Amino acid sequence: AQEFPQREIRIVISLPPGGGGDLMGRYFAEKLRSLAGHPVIVENKPGGGGSVANVYTANSAPDGRVVYLTAGSGLAAGLHLLKNPPIDPRRDLEPVGTILKSPWVMAVDAKSPATSVEQLTAYLKQKGDKASYAATTNVGVIMGELYKSAAGLQMAQVNYRTAADSMNDLLSGRTDVLFVDIG
Repeated sequence: AQEFPQREIRIVISLPPGGGGDLMGRYFAEKLRSLAGHPVIVENKPGGGGSVANVYTANSAPDGRVVYLTAGSGLAAGLHLLKNPPIDPRRDLEPVGTILKSPWVMAVDAKSPATSVEQLTAYLKQKGDKASYAATTNVGVIMGELYKSAAGLQMAQVNYRTAADSMNDLLSGRTDVLFVDIG
């Protein structure tokens, strides 16, 4: 059997540094470094709802040196949200395993008058087109749009680069509800 070449392994993350996905990726990188005995470099490639990292990974040499830590749900969402997805993950990427399962939540500020989905829906209907929701990922957008459609709401979608930014605006009252994973 051939030995794995003595070069670094790269872990690609489609999120900016400092968030939960980045921390999970860096934790995984350290564990992989210990097991593989090779340097492991984390590369954050945020942007385009994951498209930047998707394309970067798909265009990397298929030599086992690039590991893409991403959500399968985000890859699937991109196929349906983008008019011309830059890659087809079913063809261009090879899944190797699951390292984390993370629940998604609909969150409001603790100061919100709504303490249930029913109350939130009534509150957002009252606000009309002044209502808004925050999302940081394709899946968050889909969740927000499904809720908006099912509840007959007019709320605006506000995209954020990081979960921390979306949380800040939720807590300051700039947005009314946040759709986010809590992994």
